[in-house]
Amino acid sequence: SPCRSLVLASFVTVSSARGDVSLPGSLASFAERLFGLKVPVTFCALGSPYILRQFPAAAAQIATYSTAPSSEAALARGLFGEVPMRATPPVTVLAAP
Repeated sequence: SPCRSLVLASFVTVSSARGDVSLPGSLASFAERLFGLKVPVTFCALGSPYILRQFPAAAAQIATYSTAPSSEAALARGLFGEVPMRATPPVTVLAAP
């Protein structure tokens, strides 16, 4: 049976010398193919929330602001409905310029 939804998680941290926050080419292409499917995709940003602006087509966006194992576990519990996900983001993630 076809899946009813997808979850895509990224692990991206920010380096002061890097200058941008994005998935590299082949991973970005893979993600875009997923967003082109006929199922809703939830995009989860572990680490920098600014990666979310690379994929505005996501049905839902979630940011953990951390790549720590405890953040991964909290994300999984939230996705499975074991804990509520109702936090207010501390930053505004605007569309990429």
